[in-house]
Amino acid sequence: MADIATVFAGLAAQLETIPGLRVREELPGTIQPPTAVLSLEELTYDTTMERGSDDLEVHVHVFTSVSSERAGQRALWTYLAGSGPKSVKAAVEADPTLGGAAMFAEVAFVGDVGLAKIGDISYYAAKFVVRVGVAG
Repeated sequence: MADIATVFAGLAAQLETIPGLRVREELPGTIQPPTAVLSLEELTYDTTMERGSDDLEVHVHVFTSVSSERAGQRALWTYLAGSGPKSVKAAVEADPTLGGAAMFAEVAFVGDVGLAKIGDISYYAAKFVVRVGVAG
């Protein structure tokens, strides 16, 4: 299986193409929005022909500020767009190999759109579910 750190680095590199978005490969104690935080949620071994490939489910949590309700929500919406300069989906799928770290990567869906907390601070947030296939 490809190294998880390599997959995260490739995914982070794709997300860093989004203007102004900070990307963290681990859950920090505090953030400065807008920020995307990666987390590995699931790993399925042997999805094709014995050790042919494994599948990872990576969550990309995007956080925007709540200091201005309207501005924070609208900022989050730009990341939810299916295309455009701030689209998470477009950034990930611009190089579905994540710089050679994966066989494929796709944004499957977005969930948990609303308010979320890191520590004691609330943010507008959304969880992007990214499916990644890697060599076994």
